[in-house]
Amino acid sequence: MIIQIGVLVIKILRVMLDLYWRIVVKSTLMLRGIEGVNLLLLKVLPNSAIRILRLGNAAVGQQVSIFAPLLIVNASQDYSNLSIGNRVHIGKDVLIDLHQRVTIEDRVTISMGTRIITHQHVGQSPLREMGYPYYSKPVVIEHGAYIGTNVVILQGIRVGECSVIGAGAIVNKDIPPYSVAMGIPARVIKVIEPSSVVRPIEAPHYQGKYAEVQRVFDEVYETGQDYASDWASPKMRSIFESTILASLNDVSSEMRSILEVGCGNGRWLALLRNRLESATQLTGIDLSPQLVAKAHDILREKAQILCGNFIELSLEPNILFDAIYFYDVFQHFSHADYHSALRKAASLIKPDGLLMILDKEAASIYAFTMRLKQAARMTPLHYSNVNYPSFAELIKLAESVGWKVQTRKRLQEYHYLALRKLPNA
Repeated sequence: MIIQIGVLVIKILRVMLDLYWRIVVKSTLMLRGIEGVNLLLLKVLPNSAIRILRLGNAAVGQQVSIFAPLLIVNASQDYSNLSIGNRVHIGKDVLIDLHQRVTIEDRVTISMGTRIITHQHVGQSPLREMGYPYYSKPVVIEHGAYIGTNVVILQGIRVGECSVIGAGAIVNKDIPPYSVAMGIPARVIKVIEPSSVVRPIEAPHYQGKYAEVQRVFDEVYETGQDYASDWASPKMRSIFESTILASLNDVSSEMRSILEVGCGNGRWLALLRNRLESATQLTGIDLSPQLVAKAHDILREKAQILCGNFIELSLEPNILFDAIYFYDVFQHFSHADYHSALRKAASLIKPDGLLMILDKEAASIYAFTMRLKQAARMTPLHYSNVNYPSFAELIKLAESVGWKVQTRKRLQEYHYLALRKLPNA
C-alpha cells in the first residue's frame, strides 16, 4: 500500500512539473517570443533544459544530458531546426546557431564552450561587396563523435562518425569518419581504425520479453565498458568475493568447470581465472552482443563466451558444469522464468553441483526505492524494467526442482543463496 501511494505521489509531481514548464514556456513564447525562452535555458537544471527544448519543438532523444548555460541564437520562432539523438551529452556554455538546421546524432559528446555556427553575415560592412556575402548551411555531427572544449564548428560542416575534434580547434572543412583533427584550422592528424571501435555484432533477435531483455543488456554495455579493467566498483567486488568466490574456494578442488549466467563484459570470470587455480574451464553467457564482444576482448582465450538466452541454451549432452552462478541476473528475469531458469541450471550441472544466486531482495529498502524511481522514470534505461526476486519464493521453487539450500546470507541490500543439486534430481 505504501509503495502504491508513493508511486501515485511521484506521478502526480511529474504531471505537475510537466504542466508547470508547459505553462512557463508557452506563456513566455506569447509574451517575449523565442528570445525569452532562450533566457530560460541559461539557468535551468539539465532535465528542465530538455523539457524546454522539446516544448519548443526540438527533437530530443532519450538519455540526453544538457548543462546550463545553453545559448541558443537565431532561432526564428521555435527550436524545430535542432535535432538531438539518444545518449548525447552537451556541456556548459555551448552555443548553437539555429539559423539553419543543426543535427546531433546518437552518442555524441559536445564539450563545454563549443560554438556551432550555421551562417555568416557581415552586415553592412564593405566586405559584403568584396566577396563575403551572406552564407548559410546546416551542420551535422555524426554518430559517436567527440567535440573537445572550446571548438568552433562553422557553417556547412559535417563531422564524421566516431571522429575526435581536439580542444580549441576551428573546423572549416568536413572531418572524415574515424579521424582525429586538431588545430586552427582543424586538420586530420590521425586515423582511428574502425576495427578498434566496439560495434554491435550479430546475435539472436528474440521476440516479446526476450527482445526487451536484450535491449536492457545492450544498454548495460554503455556503463559496463567503463569499469571493465577494475572489475566494477570496490563494493561489488567485495560482495562477489565474500559470497560466490568464497563458496568456490571452500570446495576449490571440485570446481573445474564453471558457468556464469549474465557474464557481462567478463570481469567476474577474469577475476575467477586469477583467483581460482582449479578452474580450468570457464564459460559465460550473455544476451547482449556488445557485452559479449567486450568479454572476448578482455578474456581472449581464457574463457568461452556465448551470446544468447540462458533458458534456451543448448549444449552437447556430455557438457555439464561443477558450478553455475547468477550475479544480478534474476532481477532481469520475468517472474514466470524463475522456475525455467532453475530447471535449466539443474539440467546443466553435475550431480552434487553448486548453484549460486546473488541479487537484491524484493523486500529490501533498496528495491522499494528503485520501484519509486522506476515509477518516476528517474532510473537509467537498463534499470527501468528490473523486478527484484523474493528469495523465500526462490528457495521454494529451487527445492521443487531438486536443489537443497547450503548457504543463505544477507549483505546490505543483497541476498545470497548457495544450493546443492540433490543426487537423484
